[in-house]
Amino acid sequence: MVCTYVHTGPDALQCLGTFSLPQGQITGQALLHLPAASAVDVAITGGSGAYSAAGGHVHTVPAGTTERHLTFSVTR
Repeated sequence: MVCTYVHTGPDALQCLGTFSLPQGQITGQALLHLPAASAVDVAITGGSGAYSAAGGHVHTVPAGTTERHLTFSVTR
């Protein structure tokens, strides 16, 4: 996933990201309040390929110091 952060205030970030998967891409966004929670739900806002009509969310949790586990709940 590639995520671009935009500061929306002194204690908040807007994350806009793209998940690249074998059958297409899923786009998502989340508002993160600082300090950020360890678990984050990212809203699925669209996609391409097999995910062109995707909705739902991606639940992320830490998996070490630099990695995260992702659980996709995709609706079409």
